[in-house]
Amino acid sequence: MATAKPLTPNFLWAQDKNNIFVKIDLADVADKDLKVQVTREGLSFGATSRGKKYELEIKFRFPVNPKTVQYSIKRIVSFLVEKETSNAWWPHLLAEEDKKKHKTSCKIDWEKFIDEDDSDKKELDMNNSEDWKNLKPRPTPKEWDEPSEYDDIYVFPDKEKEKEKDKDKEKEKENENENKKEETNVAPNESNKEQE
Repeated sequence: MATAKPLTPNFLWAQDKNNIFVKIDLADVADKDLKVQVTREGLSFGATSRGKKYELEIKFRFPVNPKTVQYSIKRIVSFLVEKETSNAWWPHLLAEEDKKKHKTSCKIDWEKFIDEDDSDKKELDMNNSEDWKNLKPRPTPKEWDEPSEYDDIYVFPDKEKEKEKDKDKEKEKENENENKKEETNVAPNESNKEQE
């Protein structure tokens, strides 16, 4: 028996000059079934809701700061994502190729919508929403599975940057080893010259 292809959930978005807000229109999502990865370039999401599997993979129009991503899964799944460039206004959440791909599932969240002209007066206010009452900034956990002090809110580390840091450390070690080998090879040659 073939497994059913995951469905694409509908999602809404809004912004202020510093943040992006994404609300995935799924109810009754269980923590154990939730899979999320946020990078500078995009969001990858998977969950089960009311017995059906859903997956969403999107590329953001511009880079975001994945270290500050926060989310809530009370009634629906909501994300608050800091823009990498603050004081910026995006024409759309999605990159051009994803805009066409998700044209029927991506909508503007008119409840949270802030016009660019009003952006100096307003910011996205998560405190007035039932989903965001307990949302507070906190340090990034070491692993995705590690919950914060709040049962339903996690902060996602940027796994790509962690991999880059590991590669940089490996290169540094290799360079140090090569320098030690060169020093070892140079030392006997210099002592031979002195003896002549």
